[in-house]
Amino acid sequence: FSLRLLGDNARYARRKGINTSPPFRSVTLLHGAVMDAPEFPLLA
Repeated sequence: FSLRLLGDNARYARRKGINTSPPFRSVTLLHGAVMDAPEFPLLA
C-alpha cells in the first residue's frame, strides 16, 4: 500500500522520458492542469 498526499495547489507535470510508479497510463490531464482526475481522489 502506498499513499501520496498533495497540496491543493499541486499541478500535473508530464516529463519526457520519465515513467511514474505506478505508471498512470489512463491519466488524460494536460501538463500544468489541476490534479482533478479519478486516479487522484480528494480525501475529505
